[in-house]
Amino acid sequence: MSDYSKAIIDQILLPTDFSPEGEVAFMHALKIALAAQTQLTLLHIVSGHSANWDEFPSVREPLVRWGLIPPDAPRSAVVDLGIEVRKVVAESDNPVDGVLEYMESHPPDLVVLKTAVNQGKMQWFKHSEAKPLTLKSPQMTLIIPSGVEGFVSRDTGDIQLNNILIPVAENPDAISAVEGARRMVIRTGAPEGTIHLLHVGENQDLAPRLEIEDVPGWTWNRMMAQGPVVETIADVARDIQADAIIMSTNGRDGFLDALRGSHSERLLHHTPCPVIAIPESANVNFDLR
Repeated sequence: MSDYSKAIIDQILLPTDFSPEGEVAFMHALKIALAAQTQLTLLHIVSGHSANWDEFPSVREPLVRWGLIPPDAPRSAVVDLGIEVRKVVAESDNPVDGVLEYMESHPPDLVVLKTAVNQGKMQWFKHSEAKPLTLKSPQMTLIIPSGVEGFVSRDTGDIQLNNILIPVAENPDAISAVEGARRMVIRTGAPEGTIHLLHVGENQDLAPRLEIEDVPGWTWNRMMAQGPVVETIADVARDIQADAIIMSTNGRDGFLDALRGSHSERLLHHTPCPVIAIPESANVNFDLR
């Protein structure tokens, strides 16, 4: 039996541009930091001017709304919840390169992003091709597409996970996504639900045979579908009302892998729910309590 006692998400990074659209990503990052009892860094990149610290999202406001601290609680109450929130301003002429440079010297375990489409391109790449950097470890990446509310309630902070979709193929190996999903539902305490394993293709014999451990109350549903890969995954996610898509990526850099590539970037244009990208080489302890 696997050991679920060790938390491995020690550093969570949320790049922020102070836009209202980033609130959903912030709620997810904060909830995961609370669950994992870890550090959350809010990173803002500036070019040629200083940032207004008051523009950083308020940490106390959602904690009060979620009933975790009283309205008149001292600043120390946030630390008493087991988390540390850091607000960092870094300077760079390009926001994407600035984030990557920060990650090189402060490698996170999980990156939380909000994305938007601008003139047919993902927001993160409309200004840059993002110069390659050698990071110390692969990152898991939680991506909240524009217009998607996600699986964390803004009002209560509750996590809603009933249906999880995992695309499976020979390459990349989907086992990191499978293990990530299994640990995730255990840590959230979700009593029941379905994890759907979707293989897109005409030949059922080509679907990977994955060894899966049971999770009490949860069902593993193997699915086959035909059609264009990206559009089919998005259509199935809508049909099953997926709360999240968890996908394996096969590169060495989880952050860029989550966004780059025809499949990843195109899926983010169509998905009706958040996407969690886990490099197949990652230590897949997506530890939520």
